[in-house]
Amino acid sequence: VTDAGDVEPAHDTLIVAWDKLVAWLSDAGPQTLIRAIWRAASDWRDSHRDAGLTWHDDPRLPQALTQTGEYNALERSFVDASEALRVTRRRRLIAGGAAVVSVIAAAAVVALWQWRVALTQQGLAEDRLARAQSGALLAHAQAQTDPVLKAVLIAEIAQRDLPVPARAAQVAYDANESLGSSVAFVPGGNDRAMD
Repeated sequence: VTDAGDVEPAHDTLIVAWDKLVAWLSDAGPQTLIRAIWRAASDWRDSHRDAGLTWHDDPRLPQALTQTGEYNALERSFVDASEALRVTRRRRLIAGGAAVVSVIAAAAVVALWQWRVALTQQGLAEDRLARAQSGALLAHAQAQTDPVLKAVLIAEIAQRDLPVPARAAQVAYDANESLGSSVAFVPGGNDRAMD
């Protein structure tokens, strides 16, 4: 069978029976790779050049690429198609890896920014807590010396701790009476000066 200047035997028995050809083949070295390529290329051609049958992931492809001068047209097409598919898949893999790295880097930047915001918020919260604690200590100290302020604080505490606002007003009134203050507390939240 001839193919664009190449001659390929129609059957393997011709090779075995032809002594001169056998001598040439033994001088050329092992033909296992070429025979494997011929079989794979034939299957590839018979399957209408199905990309899944190429050697794109076969470890023999690099070696096959070094011996392209020994192939017929079908074998060359098969090896070239295998290499083209290998290159395409490698490029896709690199592009996919770059995309994954980009997403991870973006997520790391966002996480770092959120961490810095959280630290800032924590610092603000700690500052507010310190101011509230010092204000509470100051109010407590003032309440010890000012009976009106003490009554207001008791009412405020009672109102926050009890579910019924009227009860808080009653506690404030009781505190005022026990202190003998001149301020009266009314359940509506207004206070009146008493003489």
